[in-house]
Amino acid sequence: MIVLEEEKSKMHRVYTTVMEMLNDRGYLVSDLTMTKEHFIESYDDNFSSHFCVTKRADDTDQILVLFTAVLSTQTVRETKSQMEREGVHTVIFVVRRHMTSIARTMCESSAKVHFEIFMETELLFNVTKHKMVPKHQLLTEDEKKSLLLKYTLTESEIPRIQVTDPIAKYYGLRRGQVLKIARRSESAGKYITYRFGV
Repeated sequence: MIVLEEEKSKMHRVYTTVMEMLNDRGYLVSDLTMTKEHFIESYDDNFSSHFCVTKRADDTDQILVLFTAVLSTQTVRETKSQMEREGVHTVIFVVRRHMTSIARTMCESSAKVHFEIFMETELLFNVTKHKMVPKHQLLTEDEKKSLLLKYTLTESEIPRIQVTDPIAKYYGLRRGQVLKIARRSESAGKYITYRFGV
């Protein structure tokens, strides 16, 4: 099947957003970036690709990214086995057309491997680049502990954010983690708020 250039351009936008997302999460992606022209030359309608990237600050922290047209139980099973063999604990599935409900359930119920699922349509643009979206930063566990100590807070006292929120998904927020949000204000200058992942 011949793929229209418009469709390939759309796929390149998705790929670019994924690269930006990984970079914002602190992963090394410079070797994987492709120009639009190179991307269009390289891929067809059956675009299926996967790659593994390493965190800048910790080379033991890796994430697998897998582009697939359909997310099936077989794909989840095979990916989970591969990850367990290679010691990778997080995978991002970028799904082009659809996924089965059983595959989604398998991903959500997995204990050893953390699965993140994005439909291609969610990645056509980078949500963090919208002018109304303030700067977000995912806190480390130590930063979270310092925050709770500094303000004598419990986790339940921090305002909540769903882990399915587009910004939370972009940064890979998990339940129990905290996002720091820096907003600009004409009266207060810059002020900081926090959101607890649920």
